[in-house]
Amino acid sequence: MTFQQHNLKLNSMLMLLLLLAVTKFNVGLSWGRASIPKRSSSNFLHNQPQFISSLNSNSRGKTTSLHSSVTSTEEKPFSPLKSVLRFRGPVSTGYGRGSKKLGIPTANLPESLFGEALSQMETGVYFGWAVVEDDKGRNGMNVPQKAVVNIGYSPTFQGEENAEKIVEAHLIMKQQVDDEDASDDDIGINKNIIQDDFYGNMMRLQLVGFLRKEQKFDDFSDLITAINNDVKNASEALDLQDEPYSKFQSDQFLVGACTKPRVPWVGCGGGNEDASWESEGFFACVYTLL
Repeated sequence: MTFQQHNLKLNSMLMLLLLLAVTKFNVGLSWGRASIPKRSSSNFLHNQPQFISSLNSNSRGKTTSLHSSVTSTEEKPFSPLKSVLRFRGPVSTGYGRGSKKLGIPTANLPESLFGEALSQMETGVYFGWAVVEDDKGRNGMNVPQKAVVNIGYSPTFQGEENAEKIVEAHLIMKQQVDDEDASDDDIGINKNIIQDDFYGNMMRLQLVGFLRKEQKFDDFSDLITAINNDVKNASEALDLQDEPYSKFQSDQFLVGACTKPRVPWVGCGGGNEDASWESEGFFACVYTLL
């Protein structure tokens, strides 16, 4: 590490510590959305690197409560979570409605495995990164994938609502190109596209941001429109270089699933090697990725 890089990282750490002190931000193991001050409230950040400044950007979710929010005149369609949430467990078959009725397949983690963790979470649409573990090395597995995630009861399916609060993760991947028409770049993209079912495979899921609360729609067309918009907003947030979300794909929780041999993981929040979870303060986690 050069002297300039060391100095930049030290300055970044000092700025984060000062930001935490100013906002009285709690980086403990509580759940919810982060309350971030407006850019105008912290002039000391203006001359810092763009990545650090992004932590002070104005966001939609201005609340430390799970059930209340205050919107801004400068809204963004996404906001950081107060704590980064990590889950690892086997993918269940779910209700089979994502693909059949909506055309949007999901990988589900049931509340029976994560009841204690999910009971504290606000129902709604989240986003983050996922890795499907696979010993066969099939395409698209053992690599980080963008994910948009609904946590809740699917109230639009009236009379068929989820019996329990579940995690429904849609992995955001590019459209597959037929091999006959594929260029070298297309072949590389195809290798990162999951083409097979992976029920029963272990999935690591890391949630870093929030999009909207779960709601009941009048008809399925409105629900599909909302989900497609969620996919777009999540994908854009995870691509932005001036926001911290893209950095999380380098978190050891995910990277450890992509190495050979795979690095075992059991969350400190609860569970065992078959299914577990944990949370970590957003800013504390961001600093480790700088």
